[in-house]
Amino acid sequence: MYRAEFYKIMKTKGTKRLILLTMIASAIVALLPHYHSFDEIIRGMGETAHVFTLFAAIMIATHENGRGTLKNVVSSGMKRSSIYYAKLKIAIVAAIFFYLIDAAITMAIGLLFFGYPITMGIAAILANVFFHLLIVVLGAMLYYAAASFIADPIWSVMACLAYFLFAAKALADVTKRFSLPIKLDSYVLGGISPYDIMKAGPMEAVSILVNVAIVLIIVLFVPVLMGKRDLR
Repeated sequence: MYRAEFYKIMKTKGTKRLILLTMIASAIVALLPHYHSFDEIIRGMGETAHVFTLFAAIMIATHENGRGTLKNVVSSGMKRSSIYYAKLKIAIVAAIFFYLIDAAITMAIGLLFFGYPITMGIAAILANVFFHLLIVVLGAMLYYAAASFIADPIWSVMACLAYFLFAAKALADVTKRFSLPIKLDSYVLGGISPYDIMKAGPMEAVSILVNVAIVLIIVLFVPVLMGKRDLR
């Protein structure tokens, strides 16, 4: 199932266009004037991949719905939950792929145009790289789950973009306004990047784990809701 779905997604024109757009956008974003050093580029890495992963996840989730072939797949004996998790794996692979493209282009431009000296240590660079990779993968999982539930490609794009640009930050602002010890972080919850990651500290680490758990619970709960709904 996984290989068949992966082959179908990779053969679509939309996938190839997204890859090309990601490469172009990554280069443009890295050259924007708000970056002044290699270190700043590393801290802001993943912004482009985060956006294009959103569209990739929606495309993966709604591919069968848009073509009207989901009923045929289910009638062949495949469980809806099996289809959901097979496509979820593809969404995760796609997120990693788009992030690697973004990271490679961003770091290359950072070295080429900003060069040395690099004040950030290897450990700090790797920490930023892997943190932003985690964010992109979590975002892909969340948008995939949302699009799978909504089922319609257009409404999925509208809803996910609204959440990405506005709703995630609004949720995070609630915990900040009431000064709660465990904070919702818009970036970890799939929202737009605040540019810098959380400051290191015990409570920040706990907050990140709580945010990750929220995303995983949502992703795992969606198949339960889908199982109670008629096919479209």
